[in-house]
Amino acid sequence: MKKGYIIAFAVILVSTITAIMVVRAQEPNEDQQETTILDAMPNATIYQDSAITQLMEDHWTGRVRGEIEMQGWRVQIYSSNNQLVAKQEAEALKKQLENELTEPIYMDFIQPFWKVRIGNFRTMEEARTYRNQLVQQFPELQAESYPVRDVIKIKQ
Repeated sequence: MKKGYIIAFAVILVSTITAIMVVRAQEPNEDQQETTILDAMPNATIYQDSAITQLMEDHWTGRVRGEIEMQGWRVQIYSSNNQLVAKQEAEALKKQLENELTEPIYMDFIQPFWKVRIGNFRTMEEARTYRNQLVQQFPELQAESYPVRDVIKIKQ
């Protein structure tokens, strides 16, 4: 699936660069107004997967809300690749903790694992401190909880 996005992006990029080169190669006369890319390609149709549009909307919506993404830390509390029950277990754990914790909880599928992670911490030390507090509140999470590097969301 990602390969298709890369190919689509490459095709759009090459098309855009070619159009820019064509437009720049045509020097406007004094009588003529400057040509835009759309003027140079009036019959061009761009086909784009709806997932690309959704990714772009998600990106811009995050910017509007004042969130930025950066490398940081989260506390991982669950990871399993058992195809029969992993998703249900991850969902159940997330639901259970959502009512009791203030930090955001993320459930992700990173092939072949379902993972549940908590928080948006800038440093490993912040994640460790939170993990220690979490284990005091939920001792059953001690064996499987630990800080992990991840892309986090920070409000500006």
